[in-house]
Amino acid sequence: MFVMKYIVFIYFFLYSYVSFGQKETALKHITALSSPQMYGRGYVHNGVGVAADYIDSCFYSYKLQTCKTLEGYRQRVTFNVNMFPGIVTLCINDTIDLTPGLDFIIASNSPAAKYKTDNIVKTTKLQIAQGKLSDVSLRNSILVLDERLCNVTNERIEEVTKGFQALRYQKNEFKAVVEISNKKLTWDVSERVGTFPYFYVNSARVPTTISSISYHVEQSYIPKYTTYNICGFVPGTVYPDSLIVITAHYDHLGMMGSKTMFPGANDNASGVAMMLTLAEYYTKHPPHKTIVFIALTGEEVGLQGSFACVQNPPFPLNKVNFLINIDLAGTGDEGIQIVNSTIYKQKAAIIDSLNALHTYMPAIKKRGEACNSDHCPFYMKGVPSFFIYTLGGIQAYHDIFDKPETLPLTRFNEYNALLKQFIENL
Repeated sequence: MFVMKYIVFIYFFLYSYVSFGQKETALKHITALSSPQMYGRGYVHNGVGVAADYIDSCFYSYKLQTCKTLEGYRQRVTFNVNMFPGIVTLCINDTIDLTPGLDFIIASNSPAAKYKTDNIVKTTKLQIAQGKLSDVSLRNSILVLDERLCNVTNERIEEVTKGFQALRYQKNEFKAVVEISNKKLTWDVSERVGTFPYFYVNSARVPTTISSISYHVEQSYIPKYTTYNICGFVPGTVYPDSLIVITAHYDHLGMMGSKTMFPGANDNASGVAMMLTLAEYYTKHPPHKTIVFIALTGEEVGLQGSFACVQNPPFPLNKVNFLINIDLAGTGDEGIQIVNSTIYKQKAAIIDSLNALHTYMPAIKKRGEACNSDHCPFYMKGVPSFFIYTLGGIQAYHDIFDKPETLPLTRFNEYNALLKQFIENL
């Protein structure tokens, strides 16, 4: 019995020695992918393309094998994108120049526009829903929605939403909307262009009395923007026709104007870093089953890369034993959450047992189906899959504060070790 315990201890020590050195390597990847040279891995200055080149070079250095149907490691993906490559400014009362990203964001579907006026119509979404704006002229005005002091109960949210949407989509005579609230500023990417600029503001610098507003937005719409999924694999030594797929999206939000960058360290440079460390490991420690690694593009634009991948799969989807999608891998203070774990209970039980044995994570939390990341298009095609993300720690998400220097990587090594053992048990 003592001998067996000793063997288990030695195995765990050696396994930990190999696995628990990944954090430093991962941080190098995260720092590179979140650097100013990547332009937020978006579409201004082709930041997403620079990131694709970086991942391609990593796959090449690891000597991952390529799929025959692809251009090297690359699968071409095209989609429409709206972006802001130049000026994005918003000024209140001629003296308060708000800082993009910090004080305000512009709706990602906003068009190019430049305007200044003292014709301000100040109201709230609730007042619009109640019809209190029906007799007010909006022509050439800027509509200011000051939601800071307007508490809307859950029962009224649907009413407010319908009323406001009706105003937005009728014949609009106003020039822009400026919505002021205490909500966190969270940006996204759009495939479409709207009819007027929409600004979301959260700043103590905005006074109650607003007498004038000016803005200047430079915008560019690119139909059929070309980008790539990056795909390579390590062949299995025993079951080469049985595939395990590891995915992580590498795109992010890019730039809002020429100076404001959204680095995307946790979302999802951290997930790409996890995938790259696994890819490097398995090239040195060949797996029993073939492991396919896919860095997916266009996740932030509606899962574009993963949908393209399942529509023209570089490998037979019916040969996939299991898929693991990694997103938001940079914390772990409160453990991990596993989407689809209530669907694939036996696979979830493997993770539970491994964690119970080694205490990699403080908690393994379960979740059912959710089409909230790149596992979804594969799952919709019948590919058994998990989407795993870390919990706790910093709350930076889709904002300018998601930086590598503030990303703790609290449980990265432990998460890495857990994934390796889970893969070996699949």
